[in-house]
Amino acid sequence: MNNRHYLIKNVAFFLFLSLLGFVIASEKKGANEPLIYLNEERLLVSKQRLSEGHKAYESAYKELLSLANTELQKAVDPVTN
Repeated sequence: MNNRHYLIKNVAFFLFLSLLGFVIASEKKGANEPLIYLNEERLLVSKQRLSEGHKAYESAYKELLSLANTELQKAVDPVTN
């Protein structure tokens, strides 16, 4: 049960990072804009479309899960090493 909770938290985190990366990549940046930009409206739309079962979002989510599972299988390399 604890491993499942850990996996769900990590998948949610990777999903958030992926969506954030998409938002950052799709927005034009000016010289004075912050490095990270979060458009909460787009994030909510993504969550809604995922829950509604849109094929494009489902396939992207499945790919994200696969990538996350692959990363979870790698050995831990802490910053202090």
